[in-house]
Amino acid sequence: FSAPDRPSSDGYTLVPDVQFEGGTQVKPRPDNPDTVGQITLQGPIYGAGPASRITIRPASGKRVVMIGNGASVLRLLDASWVTIDGITNTPTATTSLTIRDAAPGAVGILLEGNSDNNIVTRVQFWMPQNSGSAAIFLTNGTNGTPDNNRIGGTGLTTGNVIYSATDGILIIGSSTAFPDGNTVPFNTIGSATDSLGELGVYNQQATNTQINSNIIQNVRQAATNFNLAGI
Repeated sequence: FSAPDRPSSDGYTLVPDVQFEGGTQVKPRPDNPDTVGQITLQGPIYGAGPASRITIRPASGKRVVMIGNGASVLRLLDASWVTIDGITNTPTATTSLTIRDAAPGAVGILLEGNSDNNIVTRVQFWMPQNSGSAAIFLTNGTNGTPDNNRIGGTGLTTGNVIYSATDGILIIGSSTAFPDGNTVPFNTIGSATDSLGELGVYNQQATNTQINSNIIQNVRQAATNFNLAGI
C-alpha cells in the first residue's frame, strides 16, 4: 500500500513516505518525489512498556527490503519500548529484514530524542560507503536523549549485520545532554567483501555506553576528509 500522511492516533503518529509492494518491499513514493522518504513512528506510545512492547518485524516467510530515498528509512521519534527484529540476520533466510538507502548522508534506522528502551536486532543494512551515511544513529532531540537502548543481540546470530555504510553505529549527544546506558553487543559491522567508509562504532558525548562482542572489519578511508577507526 501507499499510505498518505496520517494524523496522530492513540499517542503516536505514523508518517509513511514510502510504498509497500506485495508486503515484501518498500520503495520511495513515486507520487511524492520531493518529500524525504522515511517512516516516522512518533511517541509517546501510550500503553507501551516492558510487558507490552511494540514489535516491527517481517511476516513469516517474507524477505522484506525497505529502500529509502531521504534522511532515514525508519525513524523513532520520542518512541520507547519498540523492538525492530529482522527475525534472521542472513540474506538467504526465508524471513529477513534488509534496509537500504542511497541518499547522501542517509541513516538506516534513526533513534531520535526521548526514544528509550528500544531494541534493534537481526536487521541487515546496505548503505553507501562514501556519502556520510550511517546504518544506525542515536541522537538527541527536542524532548530528550535516547537512553537504555540495545543495538544488537544476545549472540552473533541475533545481532545486526551492517554490510556497508560510511559509519556503522553512531551514538552522539551534545555538550549539555548525554545519551545514557545504551548497549551495542554482538553486531557484525563490515564484511570480508564489503566495507565501511569511516567508522565502525562511534560514541561521542554519551555516558555509560557498553560496546562488546562486535565484529568490525574492512574499515577503509572512503574520502580523504574522513576519520578512520573501528571504535
